[in-house]
Amino acid sequence: ILILISPLINVRLAIYPIPVVFYFNALVAIVVYLSFCYSFSKINVPVIKQGKKYLCYIGENTIAYLCLNQLVIWLLQKIVPFSTVLEQLILFVICTIILTIITQILLHTPLKVVIGK
Repeated sequence: ILILISPLINVRLAIYPIPVVFYFNALVAIVVYLSFCYSFSKINVPVIKQGKKYLCYIGENTIAYLCLNQLVIWLLQKIVPFSTVLEQLILFVICTIILTIITQILLHTPLKVVIGK
């Protein structure tokens, strides 16, 4: 709720109008995220297990996703401008699929040295 009253924050330019509110929001977000991860890890539904495997796969290959994410988004935005929330969700799914394919190519070719494997 405090994030709604906090003015615009720009981390890149180090602009924090109310630093106490920013740090409190960051701590609350960390606690919520860790609680979600803990709860998520306790679920034993087969579909959720596959999702956990995929998240672990992304975690193991984070460098490829971090390095190529913005490039893939930029290329997709050039092809079709995504503006609504639904379109952005579709962009997320397409981007994730493309990044997974690129990561598989990197892992199974001599290019694996690019991602440190």
